Amino acid sequence: MYDSRLSLKQVILDISSMRKFAAKLLKEENSYNPILEYIISRNIYYDEDAKLPLIKDILKELNITYSKFKKELIKLYYELIDQDYFDPKIPFYFDEVEYFFSLKSFDKYAHFTVKELKHVPRVGEVVEVPYFRAKLGGDYFYVERITNEFWDGKQIVHFSLKRGMYNLYWHIRKDEAEIKREVSLNDLFDLEDYELQKKLGL
Repeated sequence: MYDSRLSLKQVILDISSMRKFAAKLLKEENSYNPILEYIISRNIYYDEDAKLPLIKDILKELNITYSKFKKELIKLYYELIDQDYFDPKIPFYFDEVEYFFSLKSFDKYAHFTVKELKHVPRVGEVVEVPYFRAKLGGDYFYVERITNEFWDGKQIVHFSLKRGMYNLYWHIRKDEAEIKREVSLNDLFDLEDYELQKKLGL
């Protein structure tokens, strides 16, 4: 059962974010293929300069009615997101991995990207990075947070590193403060550790 209440604009953006996978559906004769070809031909999601066309302009270019466009678009969307768990029609493969490191030393930042990494650092591990010592004032950093981002066929692993040494007690106390709402999200992102500790009376 399809949910016809979905935002068509958001559905288009979702499909655009997985163009590499969605393109595999074009191997078959589907009634929604013209719509899929239209979306794939435009890098709407990843190109910051690309604008999402107005629905009326899409209808005009495809020479299709609104009701048929909506029906076929939703059908296409569910073909991609509502697949069989054990035997998906279009399995998602992320055959490219990129590692993005963000280093912070008080109010100064540095970034670099790695294409291949033999050992993936974990939260709490200390990493020596000598490249930015003049700018950041040191070369020892600990991994504070790891997040993953899935692009169109690419996995991007984000490492947030802070200058200094990891303190397990402080890490747990900071998580506790967040859960208890002793500090705001803005505090967590904007304040230095010593400022947070002062606010928490440590």
